[in-house]
Amino acid sequence: MTELRFLHIYNGSRSSSLRLDRIADYLKDILPALEIDVRDEKILFSEMERTAKTFALLRVRDLMKRFVPEAPSEPEINYELKRLRDPSFTIWGILYEGFRLSDELSRSIPADESDPSHLHIYLTNQLLGSYDIGTRRYHARYAIYAFPCIASTTGMVVAPAKPKEYYMIKQKIKRFAEDEIFDTMVKEAFKGRFLEHDDERMNEVMKGVMLQCIFYHTTGDPFCENKNCRLYNAHWQEELLLSQTGAEAGLCKSHSRSLSSIFNLRAKGT
Repeated sequence: MTELRFLHIYNGSRSSSLRLDRIADYLKDILPALEIDVRDEKILFSEMERTAKTFALLRVRDLMKRFVPEAPSEPEINYELKRLRDPSFTIWGILYEGFRLSDELSRSIPADESDPSHLHIYLTNQLLGSYDIGTRRYHARYAIYAFPCIASTTGMVVAPAKPKEYYMIKQKIKRFAEDEIFDTMVKEAFKGRFLEHDDERMNEVMKGVMLQCIFYHTTGDPFCENKNCRLYNAHWQEELLLSQTGAEAGLCKSHSRSLSSIFNLRAKGT
């Protein structure tokens, strides 16, 4: 198992509800030996123009095909530059190739922080995806487990599916109601059953995603089959909320013991 001593979090979430200080305190409480620091995302983007070109290059242009890089246009690069420079920029409708983005970001990590004792997690509000061989298409993800790991707040909202009834009602109503009216009706009907942008519950979900990244880094496996465990690989919004905010949410006994073994400490409440 990998000996992990340092956790570096790069904040590009641009979320008004995310409290990284509380999330860091949570991790420090259960992993007191872990040194944690929160950094500005710009540390990874020292060469802004190169970063803008990278994001423009990594746009997924066809969900049904494996990613093939295409030279970005000047307007696409300018769009990315504006997004990176403006902290208030919150548009998130573009899907980026997640694993290739992680590979690009890894080049900005200092050599003395590249050994296994360091875990780097980049938080972004942009939507990331990866190609699924089984379905032969791209899917949005809320996390990319690689070096560095990437957690997407928008992915937490978009990637896990909403309740089935949501889509049934959407099909019936969408034809007769304007977008704003439809959104208001749906939010009222399904209130609390799925995450929304800048949702306060995002803090609890992020705690679980951080733990998944830690387990990926140290064991190679970020997931658990127990639906109440924070490591559960949720495909539905209600599964995500159950595993991260439910009454029994936490690490299961097996992963709690594993965490204690990895860090050689007495298990604490998680």
